[in-house]
Amino acid sequence: MYRIITASSDTYITNKIINNSYRATDANVGQAGTLDLFKLYNESVLSSESTKASAVLVSFAAGSAGYIGSTIIFVDSNGKTVTLTGDTSNARVTEGSGTFIANTGAATAVSDNIATAFNTVKSGDTIKIDMIVQTTGGSGILTFTQSSAGADGNTIITGTALTSGNIRDKNSAISPTVSFEGGSTAVLTTNELSRLLIKFDYDQIKKMNSLGQLDVSDSSFSATLKLHDVYGGQTTPRNFKCIVFPLTKKFDEGDGYDIGKFSDLDATNYITASYSNGSVVAWQLAGAMKSGSLSDADSIDIITSGTLAGKDSPESLCFEQFFKTGEEDLSIDVTKIVSASVNDLITNNGYLIAYSGSYEKDLNTYFVKRFASRNTANTGIRPKLILKFDDAVIDNHENFVFNHTGTLYLNNQVRDVSTNVRFGDGPSDVATGANCMKLKIISGSFKKEFNVSQVPRGSSRVTGMYSSSFAISSFGSLYADVLASGSLVFDEIWSNSSETITFLSSSLTIRKSDLNKLNLHQTTYHVVTLNLADRYKPSEIARIKVFVEGKNREVVFRKTPLEKKSEVYEKMYYRVRDFISGDIIIPFDKVNNSTRLSADTDGMYFDFYMDSLPSGRSYVFDFLIDIDGYDTVISDAAAKFIVE
Repeated sequence: MYRIITASSDTYITNKIINNSYRATDANVGQAGTLDLFKLYNESVLSSESTKASAVLVSFAAGSAGYIGSTIIFVDSNGKTVTLTGDTSNARVTEGSGTFIANTGAATAVSDNIATAFNTVKSGDTIKIDMIVQTTGGSGILTFTQSSAGADGNTIITGTALTSGNIRDKNSAISPTVSFEGGSTAVLTTNELSRLLIKFDYDQIKKMNSLGQLDVSDSSFSATLKLHDVYGGQTTPRNFKCIVFPLTKKFDEGDGYDIGKFSDLDATNYITASYSNGSVVAWQLAGAMKSGSLSDADSIDIITSGTLAGKDSPESLCFEQFFKTGEEDLSIDVTKIVSASVNDLITNNGYLIAYSGSYEKDLNTYFVKRFASRNTANTGIRPKLILKFDDAVIDNHENFVFNHTGTLYLNNQVRDVSTNVRFGDGPSDVATGANCMKLKIISGSFKKEFNVSQVPRGSSRVTGMYSSSFAISSFGSLYADVLASGSLVFDEIWSNSSETITFLSSSLTIRKSDLNKLNLHQTTYHVVTLNLADRYKPSEIARIKVFVEGKNREVVFRKTPLEKKSEVYEKMYYRVRDFISGDIIIPFDKVNNSTRLSADTDGMYFDFYMDSLPSGRSYVFDFLIDIDGYDTVISDAAAKFIVE
């Protein structure tokens, strides 16, 4: 099974600076035709974001009468001074000076007293010091921050405070002075980012998984997130990595489309994720920047790792792709995320796509990696989730060979619905699971009995389908008959495990293997689709029957009408090609076997989901047959059709 699911919503969020005046953090571009991923380093100036310097004082001692007279002096970048002296009250004495309670209280109380005294002096002064103080009650830590931007070290705090005759800095180191740090220096820097959001509806995947049509836990299942590059002559970055994360919050796509001035406003933007029932749901950190483990999903924006059910240790849940030229499509394996979401281990809120961490934080500009969105006019390049799963069934009724293991299938349908076989009236009298039936192969005195099981599909079982795999030896009692005729017809009897009820009596022809003179030439094939319609609706699931025969097939002459049966090939694959452009929409898949044809007693077939193809175009099926590792492609199978 090869199925393509298109995105149900997509957009991108940004904090781009507009006209060097403000950031577009409330802008929405949910209806834009492209998904623009960019990072601009120092390309704009925003003076309001100049960094404010701060200084931290810690480790005050408990109050004591011996500290009366100790002083702390604060000087801002303008030279304004405030001097506080230890005393018995928190009070302003005169312009730029005051007292704080130093003779009583715990160390943390003394720090609170200093903050109170500082604010009292500042409040009463005519010329106010250009800084503020912050304290967390009971912490003993004071943070002094300049109210306007200032440079590193341009202001100091000095004094003979309350621990060993000195104040202490943020590292609790004794120091006679503490300089302001982290302030704006001569060079101001700005970073402008965008991050992509995209979601796919998993309802169809869950339905197929529950019905046993696929198994997301099987090794052949894969899910690939694909975004198509859109190049319109713009500058394109190169040598960078993109990373994909599962989102923990739902997002509203929004109605915005202005990607020039970012003037459209809506709920999903750099600050907010969604708007629901009159309430705004904000990102934990602006830009959906807060990451963490799956176990912390309620308090983060994106998931980086987690321990999934059945696993003993955490594993990464984010995945990267390197872009060398910058013109590549994004194609990232998200199988682990999809499987976990279908099994309800991760809530499907969609994905966030960004430049990977080091690229978002380095000193380079990456402008602009542009992908098609789900609103682009070209439906063929809209974002897609590509699902692959090996669901091929090869029934060997038509090509069973002596001395080689083959598989026979039994299918039960009731009123065109696959149904498990019953062998009694009781609720549990249903053939399910492993070894639930018997199969007997009989010819004269020759008799072999084999177990029959419900067909497994990953960890599930296929309703109404049963199989038995075995080999029949041509040696021993059968040797003379096989040598003489080249094939034997056996009775084929399917029954319940106790062999009291027969479900089906039929016949099976087993042939000896083909032995020929050495012929290293590839053969040619005649391939025809037997029931392909001219037109299909996107909602249709078509079972396409295929007739195939090689040119070396033995010709049998008959006097009566004969319906020739298709030959069966174990490794036959299909692909889909755009009839007009020739573009390959779905390729041959010999890795996951997602495009491998099945076989039953009537010949070859495959199931195809028409919603995997963009509507309004003509397509054609091509076929590939692999014999001993040699591929033959058949592109003239009269297999043209239209998806309306």
